Amino acid sequence: MGRYIAHKHRKIRHPKSEDSATDAERSDVIERELAQRREAERLEAERARAAKELRTFKRLMERRSSVVDRTSGRERTAVRLAGTAIVSATTGLRTHGVAIQRTPNSTASELWAADIQFENEDEFFYCFNDPKIPTERDVIHLMRYAAPRLAEEIFVGSSTPGADDKNKATVLRLAESYIEKSYERGSFGDAERRALAADVIKDFEDAVVLRLRHFDAELMRLVALLMRHTRLSRRRCEQILAGVYAGFEPSRFEKEKPRLFEAPRFSKAS
Repeated sequence: MGRYIAHKHRKIRHPKSEDSATDAERSDVIERELAQRREAERLEAERARAAKELRTFKRLMERRSSVVDRTSGRERTAVRLAGTAIVSATTGLRTHGVAIQRTPNSTASELWAADIQFENEDEFFYCFNDPKIPTERDVIHLMRYAAPRLAEEIFVGSSTPGADDKNKATVLRLAESYIEKSYERGSFGDAERRALAADVIKDFEDAVVLRLRHFDAELMRLVALLMRHTRLSRRRCEQILAGVYAGFEPSRFEKEKPRLFEAPRFSKAS
């Protein structure tokens, strides 16, 4: 038999390249160039995607514009009613039902005929300057009469010209009634009373705006339903406004109505 001869394994050592530092620098340059190229491609892709989304959005708005033109009166009516329902709910009135109807021979931009009923509206009756009616009642109705216009301005962008002339007159009378009950007779001259009434109206209109913005989700759900249906039942209104009502449930069985806000204090105009 032959003899096995063990061979010695020797590690092969490659000679170091004299220009290894140069190669490392070249690799770094290449990596930076690749990173810059990838970043440029990413930015270009984002610009292309943004341009595509913009074109899609423009086409969508063009399609919607024709629909809005046909239903703008209905949409404005829906927003006005939804604003009234939201603000009424925050003052203790529960919406019993809502109905809208397009009036014959009306244009697309004209408001629709509307009817909104409240479950306990009789409990909130009021008379101007009646000392037996608390000032809180004047404020509740001031806010409710201001709600349609403010909702339209916030969620549509403008109010319907002439639609709130009577409401504005009622708001002014309610503000004057509030002043009549809150201050002594003869405390102000005519100019001071007008300035004070403007302050009262502005303060409570600001409160309406805050409430509408706070419950914007409920408002938009009401609007969406009114754009599909001309009548909303009490059950449907309860489903949408349940979150608004929830804050007032503990006081529903008390003899005294809940104090929903603190009336602001106004100083005598200088």
